[in-house]
Amino acid sequence: MSSKDWRLSLNLALILVPAVFVVWGDAEAQGSREASVPRRTATAPGKPSAAVQWTPVLPPLADGVTELSFGKLLVTPIGPAGLELSADAKKAVGKPVRIVGHMVRQMQPIPWTFILSPVPQSLHEREYFLCDALPASAVRVHMPKGPQPIIPYRPGLVAVTGILATEGPEESDGRSSAARLVVRPGDTNAMVFVTAYSPSDRAAMPAAAAPSDAPSSARNPRNLQTDTPTR
Repeated sequence: MSSKDWRLSLNLALILVPAVFVVWGDAEAQGSREASVPRRTATAPGKPSAAVQWTPVLPPLADGVTELSFGKLLVTPIGPAGLELSADAKKAVGKPVRIVGHMVRQMQPIPWTFILSPVPQSLHEREYFLCDALPASAVRVHMPKGPQPIIPYRPGLVAVTGILATEGPEESDGRSSAARLVVRPGDTNAMVFVTAYSPSDRAAMPAAAAPSDAPSSARNPRNLQTDTPTR
């Protein structure tokens, strides 16, 4: 090895070795900070510590409307027959039901429709087409045709009321689902966005913990303001 190569190697070592120790020190400090931060839990006297569970506050169901959760929409686990509606869902076909979920944020939505999912989800059809992680129980919601074809996206939970129907012809985007929800024209309460939450066990929750343990949408309803519509 020439003297020039030897000096170059020495200089690289002098640069890399301190950098390794700096990165290692930062990682150790971050781990110590995370370990020292206590988790906020609600504890009742004589009971073990447990996190407060918050439930959405929804208006009462209208007459003739049935509550249908995503967990009761399909037969689980999915078998050789593919996606099958559960017994409860089959009884509700053709009748008004209310499903609570999250609007799926789409880059290329179909006019007068949106997708309702049990979990928050974003789709980028232009980049991934149908290669996404959309849950199998996601429901296509068909809105009445009006002057605004693209339904504005809003984060947070939304309760949608409509007629439950089995999936008909394939949608124009090539996507299909086990069921669809058809909103009736003139139903002004078809979509109700959740802006408040309540603790599932008030007795187990200290009053001082309520503001900080509640979901962000419960503490600040402005989080649910209409987002810029995707076009």
